[in-house]
Amino acid sequence: MSPVRRLNLESLDERCVPAVLNLTSHGAQGTLAGALFRQLDAGATGSDPIHTFVGLQEGSLLGSLLTPEEGYNTDARPVQLDTVSSTTITHSITLGQVPVVIVNGTAYREFLLTVDQPSILPQISLQEVRVFLGSAGNLSGYNATTKKLAGLTAKFNLDAGADNTVVLNDNLNRSTADMAMLIPDSVFAGADPNSFVYLYSKFSAPLATFFPGAETWSYRDADPPAQTGSLSGFIFIDTNHNGLFDPGEQPQAGVTVTLQGFDSNNNPVSLQTQTLADGSFSFGNVAAGNYTLAEQPQSGFTSDTATAGTEGGDATPGQIANISLQAGHNGTGYLFGETFLE
Repeated sequence: MSPVRRLNLESLDERCVPAVLNLTSHGAQGTLAGALFRQLDAGATGSDPIHTFVGLQEGSLLGSLLTPEEGYNTDARPVQLDTVSSTTITHSITLGQVPVVIVNGTAYREFLLTVDQPSILPQISLQEVRVFLGSAGNLSGYNATTKKLAGLTAKFNLDAGADNTVVLNDNLNRSTADMAMLIPDSVFAGADPNSFVYLYSKFSAPLATFFPGAETWSYRDADPPAQTGSLSGFIFIDTNHNGLFDPGEQPQAGVTVTLQGFDSNNNPVSLQTQTLADGSFSFGNVAAGNYTLAEQPQSGFTSDTATAGTEGGDATPGQIANISLQAGHNGTGYLFGETFLE
């Protein structure tokens, strides 16, 4: 089980136009190909150790002028392209080593990028990223034409849907990782945590990719997995208006229910679901925090009663506020009674 961390990172809508994400100012962030990218200032990763797993550096001045800087991590030797051959820098990693972070209730895998550019030429462009999963740690043979590694198709591709680019400025931060790349964990759904992760990347910055040190990708240790909980309940026709889902009362299917509030780290949370055929609703993987549940009755119905469940809350028709969800708790019994609109 990978470690889990919660970030105060705004989740932005998918953007294919423009295809260039500019992270050359403090606090810049955005979304490309479903992944979140965030500029990191010094100290943004806290005191967590950072573990480098691949370094890239042009081997010649001519190469830095004529070709991009590219490569990927592996235990295979000799290395391919511009990959640094030192085994302390470039080596295999497993999916289970890549930490999971939660942003607005969605799980992501976090990769960190550190660039090393001269102060007079601080910008560098991340042109391509592809992440592969393999059953061994010593795969090799990246094919620039097919965009496959050892015949494998990428699980994540920065250029999916558009020719995307991320631009960074090393003058913003010269002490720690410069960027966090958060790839949706759903990309790796069903994968064995012992699968090996291969991260291929390509950079362009004429001259700047030769004179300084290597561009490196890393992962960090994170806090122990945070215990998440859930909130669940029912929506029904409250025939006797007592706020209880009594036998014989009609469940309401297809009603929209929202959960909004802030987790214990003051990260905003906004989720939505619909009731099932039995009138039930449930929000899983919810961090400890303070939340409000609200229903949106369908046409012909109106909110009549509300009853707080096991985690408490202030109930008024159509809304239950100030629900204090504790870490690892599963709050049940949140009830919304409706009646026919006259």
